Amino acid sequence: MKISFKIEDVAARAFGLTTIEEFTALANGSLTVDTKAPNPKPKLIPMMTARRLSDGCRLAVDAGLELSSRNKLTGVIYSSLSGEIQHNYKVLTACAKDIPCSPTDFSMSVHNAAVGNFTILSKADIPSSSVSASEDSFMQALVDAYIRLDNDEDRILVVDYNVSIPEFFICYSDSDLLAYPIAVGFVLAKGNEVTINAQAKEAVTYDNHQALTFLLNYLKKAQQCTIKSSNQEYQVNFSCR
Repeated sequence: MKISFKIEDVAARAFGLTTIEEFTALANGSLTVDTKAPNPKPKLIPMMTARRLSDGCRLAVDAGLELSSRNKLTGVIYSSLSGEIQHNYKVLTACAKDIPCSPTDFSMSVHNAAVGNFTILSKADIPSSSVSASEDSFMQALVDAYIRLDNDEDRILVVDYNVSIPEFFICYSDSDLLAYPIAVGFVLAKGNEVTINAQAKEAVTYDNHQALTFLLNYLKKAQQCTIKSSNQEYQVNFSCR
């Protein structure tokens, strides 16, 4: 499999960082990750809406709104490895205890909660989708975007995010980073500035945060990088660097 595109714009939220300048410093090694740093309040989400969203969902919607404010989009794709596991856990806990489930937890427990809130707040009347493909979620979102760009859409917003994993599930996680909320967004257009070749290959270790790995390599102007999943290896080439 080979896909290609160009990156028109970028936004990210994680570890208390909210600007691309901060993430560039992180990519270049002049900043270090502080996993205990609180993320600031969202800039573009109304307070009453923000209170209903999980921590990672707030970051993802806020990053998406930032990019939509600067770009005329023709489509949007949100992807997530964790999904809305915070709200799901609360729903399951209520069921296990035989107590009423919170309407907010119930309505926000679906995987398209982030993209749904984005389209409502941005008033974007554009095609939207939500991708869930385990640790391959971000890469599969890029495949979805590539196909849609090849079918004459002009600019696709792709936002990948994860929420804080409830402690109950931590023992099932393969990476400490999964405990922290992260959101990374790109505006993609048709082009050949980025090419990705994928091949089946089993890995002992893999990148749980494919989007963050991709972003940091892009920001530090790497010519290429390798991103792994449990059964795929992606060779990413950045041209015109």
